[in-house]
Amino acid sequence: MGVKKQKKNVNVKSSKPLNTFVNKYLASILLLCIISYFVYLCINIRFVQDDTYITLQYAKNFATGNGLVFNIGEKVEGFTSLIWVMILGFAYKIGLNIETLSQTLSITFGAINLLLIYILFKEIAQNSIKTENEQFIGKVFALLSVLITALSGTYYYWAVSGMETTLFTMFFLITIYFYLKYYLNGKLNILLPVVVFITSLIRPEGNILIILIIIHFFYTGLIKNHFSISKSLKIIFSKEKVKGYLIFIFLVLGITAFRISYFGYPLPNTFYAKTSFSVEQIKVGIEYFISFASDYLFYGFILILPLYLFRYKDKRGITSFLYLNSFVFIVYTILVGGDVLTQFRFFVPIIPLVAILFCFLMYSIYTSLKEAEKKTSLPMLLIFPFMVAIFINLINSSVVKTMAERENDLVYRMEATGKWLQKELNDKKEKLSIAASTVGALKYYSGIDVIDMLGLTDSFIAHNPNYIKAISDEKIGWKEKKYNARYILDRKPNYILFSTQEKPSSYAERALFLKTEFHRNYFVYLYDPDQSKIYQSIYKRVDDSLSLNKDTINHNLNYSVNYISLYNKVQNLTTLKKIYINQFIDNCKELIKISPSYFGDPYRLLAWIYIQTGDKEEAIKYARTAIGMDGINLKASIILISAYLDLNEFDKAEAEILNVEKMVPQIARSFKESLLRKKNKK
Repeated sequence: MGVKKQKKNVNVKSSKPLNTFVNKYLASILLLCIISYFVYLCINIRFVQDDTYITLQYAKNFATGNGLVFNIGEKVEGFTSLIWVMILGFAYKIGLNIETLSQTLSITFGAINLLLIYILFKEIAQNSIKTENEQFIGKVFALLSVLITALSGTYYYWAVSGMETTLFTMFFLITIYFYLKYYLNGKLNILLPVVVFITSLIRPEGNILIILIIIHFFYTGLIKNHFSISKSLKIIFSKEKVKGYLIFIFLVLGITAFRISYFGYPLPNTFYAKTSFSVEQIKVGIEYFISFASDYLFYGFILILPLYLFRYKDKRGITSFLYLNSFVFIVYTILVGGDVLTQFRFFVPIIPLVAILFCFLMYSIYTSLKEAEKKTSLPMLLIFPFMVAIFINLINSSVVKTMAERENDLVYRMEATGKWLQKELNDKKEKLSIAASTVGALKYYSGIDVIDMLGLTDSFIAHNPNYIKAISDEKIGWKEKKYNARYILDRKPNYILFSTQEKPSSYAERALFLKTEFHRNYFVYLYDPDQSKIYQSIYKRVDDSLSLNKDTINHNLNYSVNYISLYNKVQNLTTLKKIYINQFIDNCKELIKISPSYFGDPYRLLAWIYIQTGDKEEAIKYARTAIGMDGINLKASIILISAYLDLNEFDKAEAEILNVEKMVPQIARSFKESLLRKKNKK
């Protein structure tokens, strides 16, 4: 069913025509200004999302002939966008810098989307135009819908991230444009099913669009045929539409067959890793939407207010389609529990739709007014969406910038660690592997096998999670709840990198921390990734060069799982500028009571606080206890060396330096120099 496009009837006598130059060119100039400012906003928070490096790694492996893999030899669809991988893979093949290109393309598609919003608004507003003035005012409201989108922090945040978000939004808007062209003139573009299919290859939820189009076919058929279901079904299954369905089905079956034959599953691995469709997940999804609505929809006001458009009979078809897309994508996002990443990435595609609906409402109110009322009402109708755009930008700009800075810091740390691992690989000339919760830049810059503890690029964890009830029941802020600690330990990675260094933060990290085998076979290792003499922590597997007295490990498991949270709390206290010593000591002693008896780090923390207060004897006592319980405790050994040097007990200091030298020669060299200076002074 289609509504025939009404021919424009511009009655220049009905109102004063605006200057020809202003009417023809001013809107274009303002559109260019908005797009330019959008690009400035992107550049101002310039960052690359760590997940982008997952796509870059797949693109690099694909371009170099290793296939669509993250780790060579492991066929896992750990990326969301096949097309994004193909584009960047081709770019890598011809020698382009794909890290920079991913950002450039992401911003470019974001700018194109702003142009599409402008075009889409003009398309749906054309039936309301009666005069040249209304034509120009329509362009102004179109610009305001562009402005609301461009100034939305979540939109420009993801536009510069290097991810496929703006590319998906572009094809999402093109799909809507093609459908509305059909709705307005009754001619179905045969490219529509192809565009929907391409959208689904950019992100899997693009498949929803074909269902929404069919639903709207049926809805408009019911309206046209006075709610006759049989006649409506005839419209849905008309010859031209069935042809379109068959094209789409053929393409989907083809890509599904490829996925199953190559990866073993019909959907991307990320879908299996992130979703579980539990009640808890839906609650998280609702919270995710409420936060988005309060931050970017003026507390939901600009989403609800355009429902008034249904009052206008001639606008119900267009309004219903835009709302149908917005509503279904909101429900879908709630059902999958929102997104694990910040700044509401999953809602980016509907921001343009909400902006168009809101501004279309203002314009519809304007065109429905009597001529005498238009001049007095127009300023308020224009100011309202303008102020909404400014308000949304002001309340979110600082948060967006902070999130970008945090992501930059994370990526820099992962990049530095990756390069350090690459050097380790070159020095040792043996295969290395690492398990981590954040894997993008780490893999891209290291080149070693990376085991994704969250399962995004690991199909075994995604499909075979091994839950520990005491861990899974905790509310810790992490949305990735699938993990398998047994599987990680069985793979025996050389290193395990926690997201917050030695503190177990994610569910996967906490599950590892409950395993005796983890504490037996791994110790906190210090490394200097960027040669800044600022050491970071990573868990390293004990090898034959280190003597670990495994008999010291007591397997008594009568402890409280709460020891993990208390351990993290005590660790956090060490970073404060002012530490309340008695409180710190009490927390450590409480930690000792509820910890496994093989876990010696609470004693190391006590040694640390005593070395800060100058009580060297107590520091030595607790450091030795920590080493005796753990077998290896590098940080406790460092405390011992410092205490021995301060007490001029050189023989003991030298013996402990030799132990440290087996673990981190660089740190040992520094202590040797200090020991030599101390001896010379004596």
